[in-house]
Amino acid sequence: QLGDSVSEKDVEGQILVVDFFFTRCPTICPIMTQQLTRVQSAFASEARMHILSHSVTPQADSVSVLRSYAEKFGANSDRWWFLTGEKAHIYHLSRRSYFSCLEEGDGGLQDFVHTENVALVDASGRIRGMYDGTDGEEVDQLIEDVQLLIQDLEENTNP
Repeated sequence: QLGDSVSEKDVEGQILVVDFFFTRCPTICPIMTQQLTRVQSAFASEARMHILSHSVTPQADSVSVLRSYAEKFGANSDRWWFLTGEKAHIYHLSRRSYFSCLEEGDGGLQDFVHTENVALVDASGRIRGMYDGTDGEEVDQLIEDVQLLIQDLEENTNP
C-alpha cells in the first residue's frame, strides 16, 4: 500500500499473520480484515510481528487501491502490509508457502483464490496455525497463539 518493494528478507525473524483477500470482495474479505484489526490492536507496539495481506486480484488492487483499503480499516503501515505482485506468484504463496488454499491452480486467467484462512508463521518461518479469519473465537485463539510465540522469542533472547 506504500508502493515499496517487499521481500522475505524484510520479514525475516518476524512472527507473521498472513491472509489472502481482494478489496472488492463483498463477503468474507471485509469481515476477515475487520478481525485482523483486532490482531493489530492487540500487538500495536510489537515490532516482532507483521500482518501480511496479499491481494488475489492484483490487476484490480493497485497500490492506491490498497492504500485506500488499508486506511479504511485503520491499518498501521509499520505493522500491516497490503501486498500486490504477480498473480501467479501470489497464488503460489497461497497454495505452496502458506497452504491457505487447497484447490489446485496455475495462477492463470481463470484461476481464483478465495479463502477465509489466516496463517500464523513463527519467527523461524514455520507455520504454527491456521485460523478462520471470519470467526471471532478463532481470531481470539490466533491472538493467544501470537502472544505465546512472542513469549518464546523473549525467553530465547533473554536467558
